[in-house]
Amino acid sequence: MKKLSTQLGLATICALSVTTFSTSAEAAGLSLRSDLLTTFNQLIQAERVPFNELALPKLDNSRLFWDGNPNSVQAYFVNEGAGYRNQLLFAANDGPLGMIFNDVSSTQSILSEGDGALSLGQGVALQEFFGPTQLSFFLRANGFNGGQNIYGSDDYRNSTVGNQPVNSDGLTHMIAYNYFDEVAQENYTIIGFEDLWGELGASGGKNEGSDRDFNDVVFAIKGLSYRQPPTEPTDVPEPSALLGLFGLVLLGGAGLQRQSSQPSS
Repeated sequence: MKKLSTQLGLATICALSVTTFSTSAEAAGLSLRSDLLTTFNQLIQAERVPFNELALPKLDNSRLFWDGNPNSVQAYFVNEGAGYRNQLLFAANDGPLGMIFNDVSSTQSILSEGDGALSLGQGVALQEFFGPTQLSFFLRANGFNGGQNIYGSDDYRNSTVGNQPVNSDGLTHMIAYNYFDEVAQENYTIIGFEDLWGELGASGGKNEGSDRDFNDVVFAIKGLSYRQPPTEPTDVPEPSALLGLFGLVLLGGAGLQRQSSQPSS
């Protein structure tokens, strides 16, 4: 796993050491714009049809950062094609896990649930961040019913989150794409998860007959950047301070000259 400290400058890390952030999402009554919801759902297609061959820019999902905008990062449920009742989580700067959606299920989704908890397009705001913030997203497979398998970006492979191994089957379980909204002139990150352990169609042992379609949880995030944030600039003295320092050097030099010109006793 690429730790944040390997991606940000020392000055930034010092700033992060006193940074605090919430590890939960606010139920803000947000809804994805209807035309965007329609567009995103058209990308998903049907259950068992791979959601990983889109004509959209594919992103390195291990390098997602808060874009620094004062508006909150917002997460919108797009759809789900899972028999499991999954949970969607996040972490900021490799911190503790926070909950986004406790029960990713819907009466309107690809594989609907009669008691589904979410409406398509339903959104929440992740609470405030301060300073450079790298965001990571995770799925806890069937977490609402007590499941423990956690999946995230490939960067977390062979690592643990919340005392649980991530991507313990060694496979990719998360994909991310960028979508630019021409209407509002802003970017959305569309993320899809595969929630079943193991290779395509594999059975026996821990394998769960995965279909590898990455549409078990699909959501869109607004407020992310796909570049490493700039490190804190080194403090540069004001010109007036530099002039004052230069004057002190001159005065000191003159004093030394006068002292050396006095006759010795």
